[in-house]
This record gives sequence, structure tokens and C-alpha cells, in this order.
Amino acid sequence: MLIWALACAVAAVVLGIAVGEGPTAVDTWIAARLGGPSALWDTLSLTTHPVATLSVIAATVVLARRRLSVALMAAAGPAIAVALNTWALKPAFGRVHGDHLAYPSGHTTALAAILAVLVIAAGPRWIAVALPLIAVAGTAIVGMGYHYATDILGGALWASAVVTFLWGTLARRPRERDATENAAA
Repeated sequence: MLIWALACAVAAVVLGIAVGEGPTAVDTWIAARLGGPSALWDTLSLTTHPVATLSVIAATVVLARRRLSVALMAAAGPAIAVALNTWALKPAFGRVHGDHLAYPSGHTTALAAILAVLVIAAGPRWIAVALPLIAVAGTAIVGMGYHYATDILGGALWASAVVTFLWGTLARRPRERDATENAAA
């Protein structure tokens, strides 16, 4: 888990440095293919809005009430990922889209962090749900002109890094405590 977290964090930072402050050729090419804002893109982007993301977090916490570590991840993972993204990464990279800092996408970070918690809690089979949801929501955000495509990738990488790091840290704690208790017995 911790190796994956490190790999995703490094990839997010390297991508952020590589893309610079404006759109890349890939970003421009993808945006041109999406055709600009539409009712479809607007509807599909709703999955990244705060009300939707907070609802999914609350539902995950309720469903995980017997698994404290999952409930903690559902509540803290997305919040920590988004907070670090907003207050550290975006200002550090300084990439602007319109009038706002864009890299990594905060909306994508929130959605991907929530879905990473779901995959950890419910099992790897949920990757088949999580990845398409991130792709559809990310495409919609780019189509609406809110972000560049590389912002979406950066947000997904960053969310995966934070959530898997936190989960790896939480998951080790009970084993360490069990080992300590068994040694004392």
C-alpha cells in the first residue's frame, strides 16, 4: 500500500511539473474533441459537486459503522486529500485555468478519494466501477471547460496517494497493537 501511495504521489508531482502553467498539446486536443459546455457534460459533472461527494462520504461512514478504520478513512481520507491539494499542491504548481488554480483538480481529488475508500472497503472488484466514474466525471469537467485533462489525472493520482497512504498507516496499527499484546502475554 505504501509503495503505491509513494508511486502515485511522485507521479502527481512529476506530472504537475511537466504540464507547467498552461494547457499542454494533449489538453488542447482532448478539449477540442469534447466540443465545449453542454447539458450532458453539466449533468455528468454533478458527481463531483460537494453535495454529492458529502452524501457518499456520509453513506460510507454509516455503512462502515462496525469497521472504525473504514469509517475514519471515509471521513478523513477525502478531506485530507482535498485540503492538502487546495492549500499546498495547487499554489505550489500555480497552474491556472480561467481564473482559478487548476492542477490537480480538487473536484477529481474529492471523487477519486471517496472511490478509493470504497475500493479499499468493498474490495478490488469495485475498481471496475471507480475508474469509469472518474473517467466520466473528469471528461465532463474538461468538457465544461473547468479543467484540463491533465488536471483530472493529477487529481486522481493525488487522491490515490493520500488515501492509500492513510489506509496503509491505519491498517498497520491493529497488527502492531496485536503483536505488542501477544508479546506481553
